[in-house]
Amino acid sequence: MFVCSNLCLDRLLKGLQFIHPCYLWGSMAAAYEKGDRTFCGLKLPDGLIRFQKLDKPIFTPTTKAEVGHDENMTMEDMEKLLGKELAQRAMEAAMKLFQRGSELMRKRGLLLLDTKYEFGLDDKGVIHVIDEVNTPDSSRMCTIEEYDAKYPKIAAEMKTGKYADVTELMKAKPEMKMKEFSKQYVRDALLDLGFDPSKDKSAPKLSDDQVVECAYRYIKIYETVTGNKFQFPPKMAPEKRIISNLSRTGMIRGCLALLAVATDADKKQAETISKDLDAFKIPSRTVALPTDAPALEQLVADYNKATEPLVMLLCGSTASAASSSGPLQSTVFPVISCPADGAAAPASGLALPASAGRGRQVAQLLAHGAKEVRASLEAKIHDEEQLRKKARTG
Repeated sequence: MFVCSNLCLDRLLKGLQFIHPCYLWGSMAAAYEKGDRTFCGLKLPDGLIRFQKLDKPIFTPTTKAEVGHDENMTMEDMEKLLGKELAQRAMEAAMKLFQRGSELMRKRGLLLLDTKYEFGLDDKGVIHVIDEVNTPDSSRMCTIEEYDAKYPKIAAEMKTGKYADVTELMKAKPEMKMKEFSKQYVRDALLDLGFDPSKDKSAPKLSDDQVVECAYRYIKIYETVTGNKFQFPPKMAPEKRIISNLSRTGMIRGCLALLAVATDADKKQAETISKDLDAFKIPSRTVALPTDAPALEQLVADYNKATEPLVMLLCGSTASAASSSGPLQSTVFPVISCPADGAAAPASGLALPASAGRGRQVAQLLAHGAKEVRASLEAKIHDEEQLRKKARTG
C-alpha cells in the first residue's frame, strides 16, 4: 500500500511523496519484475510476485517531479531536505491517515492499495492536509472479494513456472487481472490504444464504452465508500458548475472588485476603498496596473475570462486610464475611475468621487449576481428606511 504525501514547504521544495508499500503493486511491481530489488535504499527479497502482500510496510519517499518521472530518495535524503524532526512528523502523519483510511475502507469491503496525501506547512510549523484523501484520483482500491478470489489463483499459476512474471500471465489470461478503482483504468485503456507517453504528444480519444466504464468505476466506488446513492448533477457548463460549487461552500462569494494601483498613494486609497467594500461583503483584490500595452492587454484578457461578476476600480493616479483609448476599452466588465480626494474626475468614462459612497455603488452593480452582497445591501436599505420612518413619526 502506498502512502504518498506532497509537502508544500517553501518555494525551493516543490514536493515530496511519502510511500509506504504493503503490497507489491503499481510502478514498484513493474520495476521488481524487471529485476530491481532495492527501492529507496531498502531491499526486497527475491521470489515475490505482483499483487503479493509484503511482510511489513516499507517507507520509500520520492520527489514529486513537475516533468518526467519522480525520483526515488532514501530517508536520509529526505531528512537532509526537511530536517530530521519534520521528516519524521510528516511520515507519521501520512501513516496515521493511511491507517485510518484503511480501517474505514475495510469496513466497506475495500482494500486501500496505495494512496497519496498532500500536506502544507504553515508559518507556525504545523502540518495541514490540503487536498482530498482516499479517492480514485489519488488512490488505488479493489474489493476484498476481488483480491481474495483472484490472488490465490494468480499465485497458483505462477508456481507452475509457465510464466516469467505476473504481467506475462495477465497477457495470457486477462480475466485474472485485478479490477482496480483508480485512474489506472484510463492509463491502461490508452496504452491498449497504442499510446506511448514517452513519444506521443497527444493521447488518443477513448471510446464511448471506455468512458462509460471509467464513469461506472468512479460512481461505484463513490457509492461504496460513502454509502450514498450517486446523484447525477444537472447539465451545466463545467466552469459554471465549478463556480456554483465553490460559491455553495463559501470559498468564493460570487463577485470580485479589482483595485488597480500604480503608486504608494494609490495603495493607501485602495485600502480605504477595500474597507468600504467589506461593509457590503464585496471581496476585493489589489492589482498593479501595467504601464505597457502588452502587459495591460494580458491583464484584461485574463480577467475577461472570469465567470463571476467583476468590476475594476482605478484608484488615484490610475483614474485617468479609463478615458484613454487602449486595452481598458476592451473589457467585458465595468471599469470605474476613483480619483483621489480633491482630484477631478476624468472627462469621460464612469467615475465614483470620494463622496459618492463607493462601497454602496459597487454593491448596486454586483448585487444581482452575488447573494451576500445583495443581502448586505438590502439590510443597509432596510436600516435606512427604519431610521427615516422613525424620523417622520418623531
